[in-house]
Amino acid sequence: KQKIQNYSRMQYEQLQNYNVANFFPNSLGYEFANMGMIVLNCKNFKPYLNGQTAKQFITRMEFKDFVDGLGPWKWSTDQTLLNYFIKKYDVPTKKMSHVWNGLYGANTKIEDCHFVHFFLKDLLPNQGENVEELMKKI
Repeated sequence: KQKIQNYSRMQYEQLQNYNVANFFPNSLGYEFANMGMIVLNCKNFKPYLNGQTAKQFITRMEFKDFVDGLGPWKWSTDQTLLNYFIKKYDVPTKKMSHVWNGLYGANTKIEDCHFVHFFLKDLLPNQGENVEELMKKI
């Protein structure tokens, strides 16, 4: 819980400097979507791309710091970029249950999860290199 709170502050507090009014802190840090599992309705999302291809979208100048991994985004460019984007452009979202993206080491009910997301590689057994060992743990 503490790691997620610290992560949210480290990544998303900085977005206040990027004119994203929708990032407000709460008692647990900043609300953000973990992008380990995303389901898009392309028909509804397409208007937010303004006719751009995926390459044109990702190379927008407003995303340069994220893509280049500058400052606080040196470890998490895609997730922070997408959180920035959905907040700044007020993209409608629906929250998925934690069972669709269980964070190993953070989710206390990992056995209930349909997908397990391994993060913080240095803290994993054998630095995450032994898949069989990880599978036994879940």
